[in-house]
Amino acid sequence: TGCGEGRWCFGGVEHACAEHSNSVGLSSSETACICDAGHVGEDGGPCVACAAGRYKVGNGTGVCVACGADTYTVAVPATSASMCVSCPAHTSSGEGSGYITSCTCVGGYTAGSDGVECTACGVGTYKSETGTGACLVCPSGTNSSLASTAVGNCSCIAGHTAESDGVACAACEAGKYKSVTGAGACSSCPAGTNSSAGSDGVYDCICVAGYTAGSD
Repeated sequence: TGCGEGRWCFGGVEHACAEHSNSVGLSSSETACICDAGHVGEDGGPCVACAAGRYKVGNGTGVCVACGADTYTVAVPATSASMCVSCPAHTSSGEGSGYITSCTCVGGYTAGSDGVECTACGVGTYKSETGTGACLVCPSGTNSSLASTAVGNCSCIAGHTAESDGVACAACEAGKYKSVTGAGACSSCPAGTNSSAGSDGVYDCICVAGYTAGSD
């Protein structure tokens, strides 16, 4: 009688295929036993499971394929790309990640541990590193938008000045104002007017003693 599936016969002796491999019926050679999906090895075995973070779709001598970036799988063996699961929101992972804790916060987001959904850094803070680190407060006199990823996203607030973003900004001197955010110089008040330090608009420039105008 011929050999059944998962076996091979030669010289009247029947042999079982190596673990995690299989053969079609009537096989007469050990190399007819090919590795199952999710396992790799030479024909005839031995066959070993793809490591966590990798998968192999079909039977035979193919290679284990890494799960794509921003995904992971803990399944062993994994037999399809669909077994690679997306990382939690606002996290990222490298290719071939085998644990959910490989998913770490992207810049501008933070969390208490790896492998969980991360929350955006608040207004006036930033975070350039990946992972669980804290969001850092912008330099004095600056502000940033939600989920900022660099100190360079911290720009001067109105009424404050600096030569570039990402550094502490000084209040405009008395007699000057600045209505826009970001780097740039303060503007002088109109003649016969003055303003207090940190003024954020020309409307802060009011007539000094001895001068009058139709409006401030």
